[in-house]
Amino acid sequence: MAADNRLFDDLARMAGGAVSLLSTVSKQIKSDVSTHLGDVAGRMDLAERKDLDRLIAMVAQLRLEQEELKARLDRLEGKKPETKIIKLKTAVKKSPAKKTTTKTKKKK
Repeated sequence: MAADNRLFDDLARMAGGAVSLLSTVSKQIKSDVSTHLGDVAGRMDLAERKDLDRLIAMVAQLRLEQEELKARLDRLEGKKPETKIIKLKTAVKKSPAKKTTTKTKKKK
């Protein structure tokens, strides 16, 4: 019986050591991946989200100001103001229209 208890104690210690080792390896892998991703992001010269959001807000504000100034200039020059000042032109390839024909057989 003492040998059985010693065997179970050894197995429990070995399992505890394996769990500890796996935990340490997991933490090290997370740290290495985080460091590597930080290095990659640094080389790619990426912007932070808050900076991008701030820039988008600034562009939206400048666009409104530009539209107001354009409308004011049109009024001063006596031009008919455009309904939509900023027009986006996109080149979209149109796919050929599919013809749907149904064939009906004439019954004799």
